[in-house]
Amino acid sequence: RSLGLAPVGTIVQHQGTVESFQRVSNLERRYIRTVGEDDWATLVRLDEAAHDVSRGNLFAALERCATGVICERDGEPLGFALSRRFGHGHVIGPIIAETDAIAIALVESHLWTLEHKFVRVDVPLEALQLRAFLECVGLSPVGRVTAMVRGQLRSRAGPRRVAGLVSQA
Repeated sequence: RSLGLAPVGTIVQHQGTVESFQRVSNLERRYIRTVGEDDWATLVRLDEAAHDVSRGNLFAALERCATGVICERDGEPLGFALSRRFGHGHVIGPIIAETDAIAIALVESHLWTLEHKFVRVDVPLEALQLRAFLECVGLSPVGRVTAMVRGQLRSRAGPRRVAGLVSQA
């Protein structure tokens, strides 16, 4: 607060070892595919619409170390999720999605490759469906932090929203 930051929400850290699980997403898997080389500009655009700020430099760094999945319907991107090595396991984030169902399907796609591995996902407190899914697959809530911004919270430019963070920082 002394630096001009104001609280705008709560982030819940979920983590644990992913055990075998049944897919819960009703979203058809044909809409989700692996992120390719030509998709990174689209990811930056979706992220910018959700955050209302360009984070191109962040994505340039993520492109070197992360794998991703993207959800598209009729050529329209509806969301994406990235995963990368982090600490003593993996982190899934950022997650940008139009709906909770899409966010869950995107996370599920990563979890299939991370079974029996330690995984962390940082999600907004209000992402109730995603948080319930994470708990069902063994990623327990282990902590909460206050999300803060300097100045006014920017409004998003489109229907995509932040379902998971790249990091708490």
